[in-house]
Amino acid sequence: MPLRRTSRNDNTIPQSGSLLTAMTLAAFCALSLYAVTAWIQIKTEDPYKRQQTVQTSTYLSSLYELFGDWDQVIAKLETARQEELPTPLNDIGGHLHIWSAENELVWPADSLNSDPIGSERQILLLDREVIGYYQLSFPAGIAGSPQLVYFSVIFGLLIFVVSYLMLRKKDEAQAQLLHRLSDQLTPLAQTHPEHVTSQTRNSGKITMQMIDAEIAKISQRLYRLETIRKSMVADIAHELRTPLSVMRTQLDHSLTQQIPLDMTQAALLQDEIYRMSKLLSDLQQLALAESGHLPLYPTWFSLRNIIHELIELFAIDAEETGGIKIGLQGEGSFRIYADETRFRQILINLIGNALRYARSSVLIRVSFDASMCTIAVTDDGMGMEEEELPHVFERFYRGTMKRREASNGSSTGLGLGLPIVKQLVELHKGTITVTSKWNIGTTFRIQIPIFHDPEA
Repeated sequence: MPLRRTSRNDNTIPQSGSLLTAMTLAAFCALSLYAVTAWIQIKTEDPYKRQQTVQTSTYLSSLYELFGDWDQVIAKLETARQEELPTPLNDIGGHLHIWSAENELVWPADSLNSDPIGSERQILLLDREVIGYYQLSFPAGIAGSPQLVYFSVIFGLLIFVVSYLMLRKKDEAQAQLLHRLSDQLTPLAQTHPEHVTSQTRNSGKITMQMIDAEIAKISQRLYRLETIRKSMVADIAHELRTPLSVMRTQLDHSLTQQIPLDMTQAALLQDEIYRMSKLLSDLQQLALAESGHLPLYPTWFSLRNIIHELIELFAIDAEETGGIKIGLQGEGSFRIYADETRFRQILINLIGNALRYARSSVLIRVSFDASMCTIAVTDDGMGMEEEELPHVFERFYRGTMKRREASNGSSTGLGLGLPIVKQLVELHKGTITVTSKWNIGTTFRIQIPIFHDPEA
């Protein structure tokens, strides 16, 4: 019984964790703000008070020296306050109280509190004589003010709202991901029925065993790809080492013996250079095709004409390898919309590969339906063993020793032809498959859209 797909309303997003996390973060930020502000005030309050005290002492002593008694000093201060004249006292952040030398409160004159609460009284001296006293009563610091508490609470609430919304959004994204994962893994229930219980059938949830099974498959694939990558690097080094060694040997001998190269040696070097150039060209083309950066230039062309041209091209090789016949089966002009150059390359690889292993004939069959074109290239060679088929389109795979021995005496190549064919077919949004029966033959089948716009 297949699992039903879960609805987005089946699972509710857990909010308690987000709420608790947001509250904890908000409380931490609010307390941190309060603590930092209080610490800054403590570090700056004492120097500020000392500066204000020195400034006040200097100003009051100067006024007393100028006017000679406190009555005129107080009159000056009253006039400045009423007329809002700028004085150094305007910069004092606290409340000022002044007493005469006889300990009488002279400022402010209307104060009923003769002994205000604040800092200690400071002595006013002029020419080493006591002329009076003053006291600065500074307002409560910001750390003890309710404004800081209110601001910290507001700041904490803001952090709470922002963090809660962000956590909710993250939870919703995770829930959506789980829904998509559940939808995608639901078909696994058919392949892993042992992991599906009655509870999972009713709830529509994918069990962890099924997810673990799929993750194991992905891990195996990654391991296989990494193995292929390492093997590919080794194969490339091997393929380059041989021609480079031949060229170096020939050139070293020529330079050491001071003997010019004859035509045979020059031809040998040219063959090795051609092998290296083809290898690098194939690797570059395969890399571009796999990354999707290989450009295509599609046009309408006749597939029948291209196949006839290639049959004539391979006819001489087919005759020399034992009179192998190449036939075409199919009616019509076979017109398709594709990159003609790339498609010619596909057919050259498939027909050349079939001739390499055929005993007596190679048959090319072409058929059309409403939107697809099918091309099958069949040889009557010894075929491939079943365990070979999954590796046919891998880089540098050349088949088993038996198959290489059955290649009509020709080289099996570098193992890049079929991987390139696969990538070119997929660039045209087509598919390629291979079927083979041992000692009967092999068939490569391509299905490709008759019309496909690569820009769409």
